[in-house]
Amino acid sequence: MASIISGSQFVIAGGNFHQINTTSKDPFERLLEATSPAAFHDSDDVYDCPKCHPNTRVDVLNKIMDWIHNAAPKTRDALIMWLYGPAGSGKSAIARSIADLCAEEGILIATTIAYQISLCFPDIRDRISGAIGHDPFIFSRSLNSQISSLITGPLQGRIGAGYFNTPNSPRIIIIDGLDECEDRDSQVKILDAISQAIRHYHLPFIFLVASRPEPDIRTAFCFGYLSQISSRNPLDDDYLPSEDVRLFLHDKFAEIKNSHPFCAQIPSNWPSEDALRTLVDKSSGQFIYASTVVKFIKSTRHRPPQRLEIVLGIRPAKHEMPFAELDALYMHIFSSVVDLEPVMHILAYRLISRFDMRVSEMEMRLSLDPGDIAVLLCDLTSLISVEEFGRSKESFLHIFHASLQDFLFDQSRSKQFWINAPLRCAEFAILYLKDLRTYLTPDETQNIGGYIADAALTPELRESVAKLSLASYLAERQCLDLIPRFLTHIKSHWKIDGASIYIDQLQRFDHFARGILANMYTDSRLTALVAVAKLDIDIYRHYDAFNDLFSLRKSQDGRDKLSFSWEARLSSDYRRFILKFLDDPSRAGLYLLTGERYATAAVYLLKYICNQSEQTIPSYSTVQRKLKKQVNAPWNWRNIVAKANSSEAAHIVRWQRLTKQPMKILRSVHISGRAFWLALRCLAYVLPRADSSEALTVLAHQHPFGPLTRNHRRSKKAVKREIARYLAKIG
Repeated sequence: MASIISGSQFVIAGGNFHQINTTSKDPFERLLEATSPAAFHDSDDVYDCPKCHPNTRVDVLNKIMDWIHNAAPKTRDALIMWLYGPAGSGKSAIARSIADLCAEEGILIATTIAYQISLCFPDIRDRISGAIGHDPFIFSRSLNSQISSLITGPLQGRIGAGYFNTPNSPRIIIIDGLDECEDRDSQVKILDAISQAIRHYHLPFIFLVASRPEPDIRTAFCFGYLSQISSRNPLDDDYLPSEDVRLFLHDKFAEIKNSHPFCAQIPSNWPSEDALRTLVDKSSGQFIYASTVVKFIKSTRHRPPQRLEIVLGIRPAKHEMPFAELDALYMHIFSSVVDLEPVMHILAYRLISRFDMRVSEMEMRLSLDPGDIAVLLCDLTSLISVEEFGRSKESFLHIFHASLQDFLFDQSRSKQFWINAPLRCAEFAILYLKDLRTYLTPDETQNIGGYIADAALTPELRESVAKLSLASYLAERQCLDLIPRFLTHIKSHWKIDGASIYIDQLQRFDHFARGILANMYTDSRLTALVAVAKLDIDIYRHYDAFNDLFSLRKSQDGRDKLSFSWEARLSSDYRRFILKFLDDPSRAGLYLLTGERYATAAVYLLKYICNQSEQTIPSYSTVQRKLKKQVNAPWNWRNIVAKANSSEAAHIVRWQRLTKQPMKILRSVHISGRAFWLALRCLAYVLPRADSSEALTVLAHQHPFGPLTRNHRRSKKAVKREIARYLAKIG
């Protein structure tokens, strides 16, 4: 059994395990041999040893020091604090900073336990040496035996004398990198040995244990006596790590600008705020990404701005390896995965997906049993966790490092762990296409188009796509923004058979679209909706008015499957795609926007204006002014009403009543007013394109504009001008 008492891989800076196989040396010399100097918190053996950057990690350092000083009520009874977080989250830097603070206060006992206990208490050195002399093979015995012989036994005298009862007595032991024990059973045995020593020998020390949240370590802290005497301290978003990362990067870039050999060539506004934000986002609150980037950029043999461009992907990397340290960490972690292929399958599915998906959905789609994902990913808990969110307690995958995707999708970096995204997309697309007739969630439907749009054209995918009209399916599921992307990808990237598949899929969509238009053109309201498709309207600003004008909420009844009311105005790619269809006689056929259909649209809009002009309320300021007169001079109210237009007077009274109603009603009235203005604008657009129509001519001669249209004088003037031109055109 490897020794932990005198220095090991899991203490502050790491090191190696040692076994002592000779008895010819002095016992204390054998203790020195078994001690790893690199494990000292102030060791010179560790190059660039991690410590917290000034003014960062303040909250977590304060929390740990409060626990050490017994000043935190919630952790007052804890004898062990488990500091855990993802790989690269800065646990070692925090542990070293705590060791420095404790050393300054004289309360740090050990980072290499037995050896440094002998330094702290010279009178105990002889007892430790005696124990080694009595049993030269003590370093190869069980952890419990080592702790008993080299720590608790020699310290019993001081413990009994009450030496450790004073607040300033040395009492903190720091163990960092517990997860780096390659033998996972040893991780648990170490924790068990410490808890048993505390329980049976009343060891007067407290332990700070820092590690990744490996399953065995997590389980050990959840059960038994260890769970009763320990406190958990996760390095999560509660500590606002991204703000600390931003401060670290800001200070380091300022240092580079001031001290770099080529600082004269660095612009004063470097780096840009966008670049800094990108680096913070990529860090995901984990310091290893930020520190790796800084080390690469500050190279004294290169220009920092150019090195930053390489990191951001703006400038191609030649022989440079900007993420070498981070890549080494990822490679080490992935090399420990036992069942690699299903793990990479799960990761590819999660990373390529356009949305966060419930773990249960992922397991169903990948033909896994419930709970399989949590089991398969247990070797990657330092990078990924399965977490529950919301009241439903549904589980989702949480990836700690945003940079993990960059690593896995870059073959030059991830090598044997590379995710071939185009091939994986083809694989996942086939999975979905097999179940296309079954119910798919909106997110899954979005994923279909995304997978196919980014997929390599494998023989299996070609066969699957040829069997169906995918564009029509996406339209049915209201995923229209994916259609042009899907078709463009087929045409430009699927070199073999891409052109023929593109033409086939486009023709299938056209057939589908013509059927939708045939249905829509039976309704003048929906005909008008299609007729104004080319008119630029800010749908975000006028969404409610647009729906009110075309009665979309009440009676859309699913007929607008080409989404002229929403997607055609929201997605620029889809808008260009559907308008191109409407303009192409070879595609739209009988369903082009003809002059007759524009006339039908104009009739609908004129009728709407005619019906609404008598209902549109006067401006708010006008009504308020007249209501004020009513309050201040009620004896004149009848004269005011008598002089006003009858319709206007009625609406003054109506508005007076509405001002006493809930805001919901007032908002409805406001929307109606906006819809009236929108109808005027749409009518001015369709009239010049309309053919001769008896119904339109009759309405045009009636001039259906009430006096309240004065609120929209410019739009009204434009409509009257177009009506005059229309009447002149038809003679």
